[in-house]
Amino acid sequence: MGCNSKLRAGVVPWGIHALLSSMRKEAYLALAAAQYDELRAIGQEPDFYTLEEQFDPLWTALGRSVLEQTLGPVPANQQKKTASRPGSGA
Repeated sequence: MGCNSKLRAGVVPWGIHALLSSMRKEAYLALAAAQYDELRAIGQEPDFYTLEEQFDPLWTALGRSVLEQTLGPVPANQQKKTASRPGSGA
């Protein structure tokens, strides 16, 4: 599967399976529970625009927390490459 190929329904790309299986359900629920009250509060907004405007940053933060939990923290320099790649022989 190349970088530009479209994902077929029901097909999990390689790597994502490992990513998803590395986080335990309890860890995910703990991250989600930490933001539950905030998500619940914005659900009471009277108009959809305000709800969406407040929901987006919270949901993005939750996604970032989940990725950091499974992959590790984001490096300070995003252009920095690792010294070696495991399994590549480099």
